Amino acid sequence: MNRQIQSRQKARSAGLLVSSLALLGAHSTTVVAENLAIDLFESFQVVSDVANGGAGQSASTWTGIDSILGGQRDINASTWAGGVNNVGDSAVCDTGDACTSLTAGGGVISLNIDTSVFGSATIQWDGGDQDILLVHDGLGGLDVTDGGRGSALDFTIIESDHGFAFTIEAYTNATSYVKYTLESTEVLAGSPEIVELPFALFEETLATGYCDGTVLLPDQVLEIECGPDGYADFGNLGALQVQINVPHPNGSGRAEALDVEVGDIEVPLEDCCDGGGSVAPTGATCDDFVNNDPIVLLDGIDMTVGEPKGRSNGLVITNMSDPGAAFYFTRFTTSGDPTVGILQNSSGGPSYEMDLTGWNLYSVEEDTVNGGLICSSIENLSFKGPNAGEVDTNIDIQFSETLPLGDYAMRIRINPKSIIGEVDPTNSLINNFTTTIQNVEVDSDPDGILLERIDSTL
Repeated sequence: MNRQIQSRQKARSAGLLVSSLALLGAHSTTVVAENLAIDLFESFQVVSDVANGGAGQSASTWTGIDSILGGQRDINASTWAGGVNNVGDSAVCDTGDACTSLTAGGGVISLNIDTSVFGSATIQWDGGDQDILLVHDGLGGLDVTDGGRGSALDFTIIESDHGFAFTIEAYTNATSYVKYTLESTEVLAGSPEIVELPFALFEETLATGYCDGTVLLPDQVLEIECGPDGYADFGNLGALQVQINVPHPNGSGRAEALDVEVGDIEVPLEDCCDGGGSVAPTGATCDDFVNNDPIVLLDGIDMTVGEPKGRSNGLVITNMSDPGAAFYFTRFTTSGDPTVGILQNSSGGPSYEMDLTGWNLYSVEEDTVNGGLICSSIENLSFKGPNAGEVDTNIDIQFSETLPLGDYAMRIRINPKSIIGEVDPTNSLINNFTTTIQNVEVDSDPDGILLERIDSTL
């Protein structure tokens, strides 16, 4: 794609809440177990500027901080007009000066612009450069989606004393990016506004229409700018930047004397599939699995024990049901001619490992029409086992064709009824599944599948 940088503006009235941005794109949420931190604002920083003109003062954290995307944060506070140096050093905002200051720490970042002052702030995540000069690919292609589990940026505007315009900018590199200019109204103390920005807004499916003018900008968006060679990809992120109190695209300039406080910025991660392997009922599809549909959750399998017909020398497993069959789904990145191992381990020992009776291999790609991910079947095999027709509970798989580098998923059929007739284990069991490539673990279902013992003689 080769096109000039495209920038579009939209006339609008003030007063729309930025929290309504959650409506800008589809963002399905299942069970959220944890978040991926963009910045928890735990590491203290303060910077201030009293000199007019907008050059500003900058500061950077140390590198290697776990609570910051890329391990390090750069910030800048700039006074554009109205700054007055009444006290002390002209480069420092002392008590009694009129200036702009930005402070991070304690889980928040606060911009304070004094009366009659026009100022702004920049917060930047672009790797460990420790410089406010933006390095567009400084994060080195981080996958902020965490393998597809995350699909939006979440943050909270805790309070602001009046409205302001701000940008959120996502870059894959210097020529592939999307920059949104948005607007927040006044946010009263005690009534914070939660903002959710779906990644899809920055990616090709939605951003194309907005930048090319074929789709009207959402009401909450003031302006969009797209890179000349492409859009942003949160699975391959090079840099992220936020600018607070930028000039309003309608020509009204920056807000004067603004005080605003913002909470931590995170990516909620969906816990449907543990970010990887999952045991699911037979109604689940590969598309369900890669898109974190709750249908792939399987609570367990009923393992009924009782007296075998014609015998009375102890209980055995007499039925496996609800469901009587299941799938282990797994996802990985590979290429070439890999050997994929599917390993099973039962808390009751090898006798209670269930037969694996077939597999399907799929490629996984973005669904450019409907959003999300889509599976395309490549190869499948049903079998009785690798040796002389004997079914196996652990299998090594080699594919019939060389695979290009890409994202793949597999569905392995499990036959729970294969352990019918085994001696009563006397308690419920957990069977775990792991995926290896060239004997190196690449995925697993860490929660396993519960085989819930039911005593039919009681």
